[in-house]
Amino acid sequence: MARGIASAGGRKCGLYAASGGAAIPVTGTVYAWGANGTGELGQGTQDFNNHPIPMLALSPGDPSGTGYLTGVARVAPAIFHTAALKGDGTVYTWGIDEASQLGYTNTNASYCQFHANCQTTAKMVSGLGGVEAIAAGHGHTLAL
Repeated sequence: MARGIASAGGRKCGLYAASGGAAIPVTGTVYAWGANGTGELGQGTQDFNNHPIPMLALSPGDPSGTGYLTGVARVAPAIFHTAALKGDGTVYTWGIDEASQLGYTNTNASYCQFHANCQTTAKMVSGLGGVEAIAAGHGHTLAL
């Protein structure tokens, strides 16, 4: 995983990269771009994006009221799915769910190009609280 400093919308961001890119500005809103065949950018589609676009959250109770995934402290990208750790210790996941790596029953998933369920917007993993760290790999997600 590459890390560094980038700019999204004129703001300094932490940069994390796997198959796509993701940046977290000071506001904690996650921006992503690049490959997106399994919804791993979390933007509600499976379309490729060549510029930073905010990630969408499925949670209607998002305190920002924008529908975007906000308050994020860390992002853990894998090849075809992504996990985010919010500052409040909750975890959100999205992307392909071929091995149940998203951590929830994916009832609203779309059919994606790799013949598995895809969650194209961030969804909170229930049953987790007080999480301090996350990691993601091919077919799995970890929370500490």
